[in-house]
Amino acid sequence: RLTHLFLKNSRIIEGLDFSDDPDIKKICASRVFYPVVLYPGKKSQSLSEKLSLEIREPSRKLLVFVIDATWKQAKKIMRLSQNLQKLPQLHVKPEKGSRFYIKTQPGPFCVSTIEAVYYTLIALKETGFETEDQPYEGMMYLLDALCNICLLYTSPSPRDRTRSRMP
Repeated sequence: RLTHLFLKNSRIIEGLDFSDDPDIKKICASRVFYPVVLYPGKKSQSLSEKLSLEIREPSRKLLVFVIDATWKQAKKIMRLSQNLQKLPQLHVKPEKGSRFYIKTQPGPFCVSTIEAVYYTLIALKETGFETEDQPYEGMMYLLDALCNICLLYTSPSPRDRTRSRMP
């Protein structure tokens, strides 16, 4: 939901199995859009590689489905959603590990949804797909603030919170 607040043309569609979702069916069947799913699956390609090779269809708008869930739920969504399985899968390659340090990621370069969208937008901007000037950095500032607040309020006692901020 936080990511959605930063993106003008985004929509939230809730569920686990999107195979029969009428909105997604309509989007996937449309000749207006070139739909892809941001998901680091086995057949996934790096976003920058894929963009430079195949997606340049001037008559169609790139539309990116983003699965916002835990890693386990995301796998389930992809397993159940036959229409999403058929779409090209893209992933981002962040230069560093996740900044979402309050939650353990399953691998060294696994990132949260908000980070994945941030890196996607940066890649789209670099390749000319995204032309609007939006404050993408705000997404990362928000993530950092969220982590700091969570860390502050999950310390066992006020004394420990004070001690943890000291150098």
